[in-house]
Amino acid sequence: MARQILCILTISRTHHEHITQVGGAWGTISREECARQIHSGQETYYVVGGRYRADVEAYQRGGIWYIKTQPDATTKDNLLSLPDCK
Repeated sequence: MARQILCILTISRTHHEHITQVGGAWGTISREECARQIHSGQETYYVVGGRYRADVEAYQRGGIWYIKTQPDATTKDNLLSLPDCK
C-alpha cells in the first residue's frame, strides 16, 4: 500500500534546500531509506497538494540517493511545499 508523505525535514546549503527526512502517519525515515525502498520496490510513496497527487520517484546522483515528485502541471504537490516534521 502506498504511503503518503506529509512532512519533511531539510537543511540549507549554498541557497538550496536538501531533504534529509520524510514523514507520515507511519513515522519518519531518512531520505536515503525512502529512496532505497522505492528503488527496491519495497514501498511506494506519494504527496498530495490540494486535489493533486504526485508519486515520489527515487534517483541516484554521484552515488547518493534522492527523491522527487513526478513532474506535472502544478507545484502544489512538490516535496518542498510540505510542512516541516515536528
